[in-house]
Amino acid sequence: MISRLKEDLQKEGGEMSHRASYTKYEDWKAKGLRLQNEEEKKGSGRISRQSNSNAKKKSSGPEVLPLDSVQQADRKQVTAAWQRMSKVRGMCTEYLEVDVLPRTMKFCKKKMQVSGYDLGSS
Repeated sequence: MISRLKEDLQKEGGEMSHRASYTKYEDWKAKGLRLQNEEEKKGSGRISRQSNSNAKKKSSGPEVLPLDSVQQADRKQVTAAWQRMSKVRGMCTEYLEVDVLPRTMKFCKKKMQVSGYDLGSS
């Protein structure tokens, strides 16, 4: 997913922060951070209270770099991005629609359609 976004980023023109793939990635990052914070708030009621410094470290998580700075060969960077964005609905939907389904579904170039009436008549 990140490799496709980086390829799209190189093809798109204009200022970096206004490119479609860059804004999409940043939006997913922000939504992922909100989801992580919501999960931590829900989980904090079950876990005994921690010091403020530990809570800040936990909520910030690993740093997720901007799309143009992510090195695909660095597993830590890719894992941090995946952990942040893996539960964002838009990212999951796009991953399935653009990357997974076209490779796994069988598509026919021509479609044939008949009705029961067509089959039964002579």
